[in-house]
Amino acid sequence: MNALQSGIHAESNIISGEDENDLAELTETFYRDYRPETAMERALLDNLIRDTWLLRRFFRIDAEMIDHAIEDALYKKEENQAGKAFIDTSADQIRLQRRIDATRKSQIQTFKELQRLQAERRAQPPAGPLLVTTSSATPNPQIGFVPQTSPEAPEIDPLPTPEAARIRPLPRPARPPIPFIG
Repeated sequence: MNALQSGIHAESNIISGEDENDLAELTETFYRDYRPETAMERALLDNLIRDTWLLRRFFRIDAEMIDHAIEDALYKKEENQAGKAFIDTSADQIRLQRRIDATRKSQIQTFKELQRLQAERRAQPPAGPLLVTTSSATPNPQIGFVPQTSPEAPEIDPLPTPEAARIRPLPRPARPPIPFIG
């Protein structure tokens, strides 16, 4: 059922230490919660699932790195083992944190885009049957640049007299009606 509705295939996204049933459950939960209806919504949801799955993996890897350093070094004082292991793995921790940050950013952007698409789809009225007509009874409105005539410019005296030199408001040109394009 997972392969029919999603591009997330458990076998290809599982590494050792992970359970494919956990990925299948995560996928089912996301599909139940978001109910994608278009191919783009499904693709975004698959990306969101993948990012969520990767974050779970990265957090597990973070803990395993420290556990491995503790076991490998066999630190003498038990109360400081995690701190020493963290210091010993700090370069790897930084690299892992970059992956976590990039995946979180991707997850958030994908989630916002999925929400936007779904809201846009829900705001549109349901599509009825597509009707194609070939009637040319109604003329098509002109589309594009339509030249318009401007009103005549007022005449100006070549040498204004003091009375005529006062500032006069310019006459407002008449606006032609805006054609409906639809």
